[in-house]
Amino acid sequence: MSAYKAFSTPQDYNAKANGNADDSIAFQNMLKDSVKSILTPKGIYLFNNPLMVYDTLTFIGESREETILMNSPKQKKYAATVEFNNSTNSLLANLTLDGNLANVPGDIYGGVVNLRIDNSTNITIRDVNFVNNNHVGCMLKDSKNIIFENCNFTNLDSGINGQNGTKTDGVIITRCTFDGHSVSEPIFFPNAKNITIEHCKMLNKTAGHAMAFDGSQDIYINDVYVENCGNGIYLTERNNQRARKITVMNSTFRRNVYGNYLSHADEIEFINCEFVDGITNIIDCNKITFNKCTFIADTKECMVAFSQTPSDTVEFIDCVIDNTKGKNYSNAFLSVYDDVILKNVLFENCTFIKCILFNGNFATGSQITMKNNVDENGNIYNPIKAGVFNKNSELLTVVGTAKPTSGFYKAGSIFLYANPTTHVGGINLVEGYAYADNWRAGLSISQQVQIRLSNGVVVKALSSGRTSAGNEPTRISSANTEKNPFVDKNGIKWAYLGKACNFVNFGNIGS
Repeated sequence: MSAYKAFSTPQDYNAKANGNADDSIAFQNMLKDSVKSILTPKGIYLFNNPLMVYDTLTFIGESREETILMNSPKQKKYAATVEFNNSTNSLLANLTLDGNLANVPGDIYGGVVNLRIDNSTNITIRDVNFVNNNHVGCMLKDSKNIIFENCNFTNLDSGINGQNGTKTDGVIITRCTFDGHSVSEPIFFPNAKNITIEHCKMLNKTAGHAMAFDGSQDIYINDVYVENCGNGIYLTERNNQRARKITVMNSTFRRNVYGNYLSHADEIEFINCEFVDGITNIIDCNKITFNKCTFIADTKECMVAFSQTPSDTVEFIDCVIDNTKGKNYSNAFLSVYDDVILKNVLFENCTFIKCILFNGNFATGSQITMKNNVDENGNIYNPIKAGVFNKNSELLTVVGTAKPTSGFYKAGSIFLYANPTTHVGGINLVEGYAYADNWRAGLSISQQVQIRLSNGVVVKALSSGRTSAGNEPTRISSANTEKNPFVDKNGIKWAYLGKACNFVNFGNIGS
């Protein structure tokens, strides 16, 4: 204690620190005397009323574990043990804020918070335990440049919560642990900006979300470990503002109940992240990138799902999709619901382990591009399996070579399954060549593969060698080559190349 001679103590103002007497009066009297530095010895300090800090204050406990500021049942609802209000350049450090959960009434919708920061700037909270509250550990309102460093949030409803309808700008949360929350989020920021979360853990929050950012922007997350929570990250819009510009790096999302929820959000990056179990749901998002990420289906599915409304530009670069244990639905990575349109989805340099690309129905107008992907054996990845395409499918673009062997198709061809009047699924091979059998998976007798070239010629071949499937012309013959096509009543040019098992290289036809 001798090192803190410049500090005043609450004992100087008759604090008892016995957990029974109301010590909030002693702390209030210190501030009335314009004390700027408080050192609080070990003990339990009961607060019947909040300590309102309106100026600059350095508030330090002697022992993080044994200097305890505890809420009293006499505290009014929505009050706080300590509140920085219009404060600047203040520090709270090395103590415990105890919500006294067993004795203080409240619930997830309201109660006494451990700490409130209201309309304040440059506040640092360091080495503080937030414990035992059925409401919020720390509530932020209209504040800027707030730092939480090496804090623990345990047995709370919510950890750090930005108040809805207010503006929070510039929060750094570093080396903090959130464990054992009940319903609400360990970290929740609505309509905030410039939030940094680094070197943190979120554990055992089995409902809701570890981190929620409703309508927030400029979020940077690095080296965060999330396990056994509801959703790892929850993004959506609020007050007509979409969540945007979120970067997540070097983080792990492990065995969460749901996975992640990305809705009405733009410009999201996941870099070098690991996802173990859980579904990442994507709804009405633009510009999402997964770069050098790993998706592991360990004890249950680990997938990405699209639903409800279209998303545009979702990229998977240098990722590993590991379904070794076969836990994914239909052994697929993408799951598509509600006939949603997938716009500009790219897989490039990815590895698929025991995994097909997708199941479900997506709408006409969708586009998925595959470029230089491999399977678990290092072979060129073939995304097409029997039954993958359905009548609502559109185009799957393959960039690069797919199973190079005899029977090549030329780049630029569009491959369609079955009768185009009932089935529009297909593959657009924009570079390289593709082995014929890849495109015949699941075809039955009399079903056709047809290729519409850029010069307007429809090249067709039947698995049976006949022209009896659908409404295509029945009068074409082997004489109708790509250079001498048959023209039907609709002006469509048709060419016949024989049985589907005898496809040939088109050479210079099409582009």
